[in-house]
Amino acid sequence: MTTGAPASAGGVTLSRGRALGRWVAAAWNRFFHRPEPVTGIALFRILWGGCLLANWALLAPDLFTWLGERGVLSRETARALTGPGRLDVFQALPRGDGWVALVFAATALASLGLAVGCFTRTSAACAFVGLVSIHHRDPLILHGGDTLLRAVTFLLVFAPAGEAWSVDRWRARRRGTMPLGPVLHAPWAQRLIQIQVAVLYASTVGWKLLGPTWRDGTAVYYMTRLVEFERFPLPPLFDHLWAIRAATWGSLLVEAALATLVWVPRLRYPVLAAGAGLHLGVEYAMNVPLFQWLMLACLTLFVPPAHVAAFARRVASRTRATCGATWPGPASP
Repeated sequence: MTTGAPASAGGVTLSRGRALGRWVAAAWNRFFHRPEPVTGIALFRILWGGCLLANWALLAPDLFTWLGERGVLSRETARALTGPGRLDVFQALPRGDGWVALVFAATALASLGLAVGCFTRTSAACAFVGLVSIHHRDPLILHGGDTLLRAVTFLLVFAPAGEAWSVDRWRARRRGTMPLGPVLHAPWAQRLIQIQVAVLYASTVGWKLLGPTWRDGTAVYYMTRLVEFERFPLPPLFDHLWAIRAATWGSLLVEAALATLVWVPRLRYPVLAAGAGLHLGVEYAMNVPLFQWLMLACLTLFVPPAHVAAFARRVASRTRATCGATWPGPASP
């Protein structure tokens, strides 16, 4: 009797451990590998490609100032700052502003290919290589949004982002090599981007809480007084301490929710709406080029793909009703 009890308890523990392992494996497979419509990642591809193109449009007027041979940073200094062994096509090319222009144009063309879904994976890979090379050529002009650009563009290489609303899908359907109905794929690449975004918000909250002005509720006061970043004047409401504290602590709560509660289906849309309001508010108040639009694009990744497809069908239906029966809107992505 006394020797059987420990053995029995050990057997129960082992059985529970195996059951837990099976549950974790099943949850893992559901989260990363259960097929979903590709419409969500396709919408994100379009938005992300647009952000990349906007990034190049902002850089183009001062291209040679920042990246040229007679620019503010020589190749040698840039390499000393970034260290050896970095992905940088400029190190393999001859010197000259013509090569700078060629790499820039090729990267912009690849970004356009990503946006319209033309040779999507190849375009994403080329855009990533060009993006990283340009960032390594002059790291002094970068901010946190550029790090996000690199990480997400890399993950898009592995996503089936070109299998809906793309030139690739149009060509495949013309050849008869793709079914007419919705395309389903394992969303593991999209999940990795979602996790990257959630970790970004979580780390943001963690770092902010280390600062006393975020804890005492006055951080937004100092942020809104940085005149070099000012875009539009704020209403007089933000001269009151209670409003400053509400904005400071409220932004922390929203960012914390975007790291955690956004995964809860019933809370997802309120959290996404709060996040969109936060980023649009910062975009109104502060001139930090593109960062808020990158984050707004990332929020669309959390919208269920079925909802994205349903919304697209409603838009296409209303467009056909407005433009007439000859409007060529597709019945499915």
